Amino acid sequence: MGVLLISVQRDLDILGLKHLHHYLLANGQASQLLFMPTAGRDGDRLHPGLERFIAETRPSLVALSLMSLEFADAAAVTRFIRGKFPEIPVVWGGIQPTSDPETCFDVVDHICVGEGERTMLDLARAAEQRQPFDGIPNIGRRVDGKYVQNECYPLIEDLDSLPILRRIAPESYIALRSGVAPLDEKLFRRFARHAGRNYITISSRGCPFGCAYCCNNQFRKLYKNWNVRRRSVGHIIGELEQALADFPGVEYMNFHDDCFLACPIEYLKEFCREYKARINRPLIAKSTPTYITDERLSLLKDAGLSWISLGLQSGSERVCQEIYNRKSLPKHFVEAAKTIHRYKIAAFYDVILDNPWETEQDQLDTVRALIDTPKPFYPEIFSLVFYSGTALREKAEKEYPNAIEDPTTKDYRIRHKRPVNDLVEIATTMHAPVMRWLVRCYEKNPKSMGTRVIIQFAKWYSRVVLTPLSYLLVIRLSQGGSWVKTLRVLPNYFKVGFTYYWHLFQSL
Repeated sequence: MGVLLISVQRDLDILGLKHLHHYLLANGQASQLLFMPTAGRDGDRLHPGLERFIAETRPSLVALSLMSLEFADAAAVTRFIRGKFPEIPVVWGGIQPTSDPETCFDVVDHICVGEGERTMLDLARAAEQRQPFDGIPNIGRRVDGKYVQNECYPLIEDLDSLPILRRIAPESYIALRSGVAPLDEKLFRRFARHAGRNYITISSRGCPFGCAYCCNNQFRKLYKNWNVRRRSVGHIIGELEQALADFPGVEYMNFHDDCFLACPIEYLKEFCREYKARINRPLIAKSTPTYITDERLSLLKDAGLSWISLGLQSGSERVCQEIYNRKSLPKHFVEAAKTIHRYKIAAFYDVILDNPWETEQDQLDTVRALIDTPKPFYPEIFSLVFYSGTALREKAEKEYPNAIEDPTTKDYRIRHKRPVNDLVEIATTMHAPVMRWLVRCYEKNPKSMGTRVIIQFAKWYSRVVLTPLSYLLVIRLSQGGSWVKTLRVLPNYFKVGFTYYWHLFQSL
């Protein structure tokens, strides 16, 4: 008896279900966490082992958390479980049910929206006593064909009241072709994104912004007081110390906060002081350009900041302000990138393409912003997805309905095949004078065969020569400029690099 939590994400470094699992265990509730990272490609071959596992453990409740792209895999697993064990209720949670509940009810009868710890505990207790779920906060369901959403629990303001995470939590399992096995360090390393070298956590919940394309936009509709809530420094450091005690080989502490730097400067000073004294490992974090200052970067660099992630999204100020509702503008991004370069910190920079509101001039402004961005950096180029529940989706439904692709099947890593998109890609690695010449050629005669041939040649030169070199140089930057350290850690990046290339060549 108890709860069976299932993840169909390809990576084992998940946070949402781990939080729920630890919360249930801390409150005396039996819980098991099952990872199915190959559910998409192995499909039916995992089902016999899954059936045996459920038959042996007999959970009173099964719960899956999913994002949009995991919908098909979650649906296949859920239908199999419901077909074999119709007496066991199945509940979905996560951003997909929260943002688009109506898509879920062909598969499940109940969903959990928003923050789920207390709701999950209520569900577990109700399932054990075979009581209905209909009155539980955060639960959504259909009644007489209409969607009914219960009021949500208030947000958990004291994040220190939550148990700390463990990288491999008690009662964790993984579904393999040979059957379900206990998750151990060897299996974790096999399926983890960076060969298990990173420890993934968060220090906060929420985001100070409400960009029109982002899930935080949806959460601001669900919770009136959606803001940044932070754990105390002591609580965070305690978790990281536990992680190092469990796995001394962890090399990076990777914070997945929406904006790690969105904190008071005194808090950041305390964190950096304690982190350097007690953890002393390279640090990875996300931010927005407006929080990048000399004072903050100086503190974090001294504490061990090795990688940082920022979003440009568009080089057009109009698009950033009017379409994306971003407070961070291209000029802020370029200035932040120059500051990051000055402190010799390796960087990931995000760009969004395939926006129907962008004019060609807007797209060329993105190219120009990337030309002005100091190299090397690791580009993350995404195709715009209109996620349900966001303000941008609502705007697109009115103004560009034909541009909307199904977010449960659209791969945001595969962009449309357009010359101007190629220019964006090329601009992430090409030398600035050459890139400016390419832009002039394109502006002068964008449809000529000569221009297209030049762009194609530049694209392939970038992909075959400049991109691998840039990738190597940015890894070297993360290693303090040491080639010896770079060569030592290089195997840890092969999986990420291969994935990047795979999607690069899948562009439509």
